[in-house]
Amino acid sequence: MMNCFASLKWLVVPALLVLASCGSGGGGGGGGGGSSPPPVAAAIAPNAGADRVVNVGEPVVLNSNTVVVGGDSYSLGGGTVDVVGKSLVATDVVRITWSKLSGPPVALSSDGTTKATARFVAPSTGAEPFVTIEYQLTFYYGNGTTATDQVSIRVNRVNQLPQVTLAATLEVEAQSQTALNATAIDTDGRIASYVWEQTAGTPASLSDKTSAQPLLTAPTVSAPEELTFSLKVTDNDGAVATATIKVKVLPTDAPRIAVYFPHPGSNYLADTLVVSGQASAKEADVQSLLIKFNGVDYPANLKPDGSWRAENIAIPAGMENLEYSVLATDSLGRQTKIDAAVTKKDLSSADYLRTDEVVNFAIDAKNNRVIVLSGGNDYKDFQLFTVDITTGKRSSAISDFSNLAQGVNPMAVTNMVWDSSRNKVYAATAPADTTKKSQIITIDVQTGQRSVLSDSEHGTGVTFTNPTGLAVGHRGNLYVADNVKNIIASVDLVTGDRTVVADATTLQYEIDAPVTIAIDPEPANARLFLIPYTDDAPLFQVNLASVIATTSLLSQPNTLLSVKQDPSEIIYNPVMNEILSLSSFRRLLRIDLKTGNRIGLENELPLTSNSHYQLDVQRQVMYVTTGIFENLYALDIASGSAVQISRNNQSF
Repeated sequence: MMNCFASLKWLVVPALLVLASCGSGGGGGGGGGGSSPPPVAAAIAPNAGADRVVNVGEPVVLNSNTVVVGGDSYSLGGGTVDVVGKSLVATDVVRITWSKLSGPPVALSSDGTTKATARFVAPSTGAEPFVTIEYQLTFYYGNGTTATDQVSIRVNRVNQLPQVTLAATLEVEAQSQTALNATAIDTDGRIASYVWEQTAGTPASLSDKTSAQPLLTAPTVSAPEELTFSLKVTDNDGAVATATIKVKVLPTDAPRIAVYFPHPGSNYLADTLVVSGQASAKEADVQSLLIKFNGVDYPANLKPDGSWRAENIAIPAGMENLEYSVLATDSLGRQTKIDAAVTKKDLSSADYLRTDEVVNFAIDAKNNRVIVLSGGNDYKDFQLFTVDITTGKRSSAISDFSNLAQGVNPMAVTNMVWDSSRNKVYAATAPADTTKKSQIITIDVQTGQRSVLSDSEHGTGVTFTNPTGLAVGHRGNLYVADNVKNIIASVDLVTGDRTVVADATTLQYEIDAPVTIAIDPEPANARLFLIPYTDDAPLFQVNLASVIATTSLLSQPNTLLSVKQDPSEIIYNPVMNEILSLSSFRRLLRIDLKTGNRIGLENELPLTSNSHYQLDVQRQVMYVTTGIFENLYALDIASGSAVQISRNNQSF
């Protein structure tokens, strides 16, 4: 379709006299979108390209095939690319825009300030068989006139497999009732059915074999026995996903044994074996714990609370399969024995699969997993997934930022924290482009849906420039440290409102560039811990009990054991009343909060500046990601012994 720029107009162009009129003119190859001609015969006509058909997830390129003359700026946002230049020549293209006329949201990227080439990934169609996206290409010429062309892109739906997650193992008592909790999502439809089946062990009863969370009634057993259940999940398009759970059934009167370290099936790194865990007995006391390894019995050190530990167990040179048993005996003479095994192999030359950098992760000890947010150089590289800490297996993406059907896709995610009570992840963003706003977003761990919690358009109060430190508070709030504005703010988890609780005007010690924070899990203590971005990196306590927060200096570093200048996390360990962090010498650092003393924890891990670490408080085991390949390790913080849980195609 043509536009008339003037009924008749003479234009003077060097060495050429051109008559512009409302006649025929070049449309593009849009094939149905329609076009308007260039303003003069010698000008380049816009050509948006032929209409096309793509599938969900495929790359789409919008190519103008033209360079903006004198291009010196461009803008990107709202599904539009705008490249601007300058020229006084009437036929020169001095500005090009791609504008979305219809269709679902897409996230465009651009080549820069001269070529108006735009790219996006074909978005989800949801439950629809297809969606249509229409774009208009507009050329602006040196004489102030314009011409347009349109292109239509049909995106066909491609059914995505459903995703199902189960705990790998479960331990129950005979004749007890326990829910088998399955989490299933379908990113482009709905879950149509669940089917449970018992595949091994003494027959047990399930309350509803077609429920996501059936109630298991364990059978009567005279000795520990393992039952196996499989779950088949089908989506509304007939696609299927499966998962398996092993349920260990213990006799009603047997002592209970839990092994916290090392993780079964992991790869052991130290030269002597350390085994630790927890034991209990029904209406009795646990009297002894015995570790049998390589034909030798090693008594464990058993504490009154049932925690136990055996250390310095010699590992023969060259042994790769470390099989051991744990025998518990209670005061009534009842016994329980469990068998476990780890490997000890040199994996330094393993063929690792490189993956995106981990933003951060959280420990879900109840479900024996870590929740991981990973990213890369583009928004579409970000994913939220889980890794089973008993098997090392990585789940498929719970939330894929390239899937626009799952919500917002923010840029430059700097940190995340998991809210276990709400099963949500809160992530902070700080785009390098200062014209774009920083945000706090919410990711639902059950569904993968992403939404904005707080930014300049959501909630009231101070806005963030570079939010880095995150900690879930006790009052339905999130604490955020901004290391550019030098503040700590509280974000309401319902309204998104932001309130400054500490800054340079309210604190006894001036906090310069707070990077990472941790909260005391005991609400009555009302305190945060923080380390600022400074060369000496002192440790501060922020007291939140009063309306105006105050600070106190807890620890000054010494030369060898300073916290690295940009610590990725600090962790409060309430069991030992200490802060855990990473030293500038890549050692894990323990800071005693009573004395302020700092102790470096020797270990076998190849720690790097990109390492992240979180603590399982009950087990006193720290999980660590290290190195460019971001493998997952577990570290016994008492001894420094470590195991590798996840690697290669199971690594992140």
